[in-house]
Amino acid sequence: SYKVIPAFGVYAVYVHVDDTCYDGMLYIGQRPTLHNGNDVSIEVNLFGFDGDLYNKELTAEFLYFVRPDEKFINIDILKEHIKRDKDNVIDLIKRYKSVKKWVVKQLLFYNNKKWNYIYIKNKSFFLYSINIYYI
Repeated sequence: SYKVIPAFGVYAVYVHVDDTCYDGMLYIGQRPTLHNGNDVSIEVNLFGFDGDLYNKELTAEFLYFVRPDEKFINIDILKEHIKRDKDNVIDLIKRYKSVKKWVVKQLLFYNNKKWNYIYIKNKSFFLYSINIYYI
């Protein structure tokens, strides 16, 4: 069977655990700074989560591609970038939530069946439009 693997790098994500959705940051790549070879690792950081995830099923909902995978000179520089990535992801998710609410309000106020039909038929139309506001 075929599997789709996202581009290596850092992502802003929603992570669904049991019945709860957490904001988070996901890394997928070969951990070049740590000389991981060709092995691919997936690491996820759930913001505001305190608990045990062993034997739990997680679903990651990718919101934004933050940056590509990079090899850093040393572990300290990697740690600095992880901190910057986290701050960037928190800001991106905050802006995503505010624009998402605005789009939903506009849909509710705009009472045209054609627009509602387009939204229901092709949800990516509005998700793509949301991404344009951030560029």
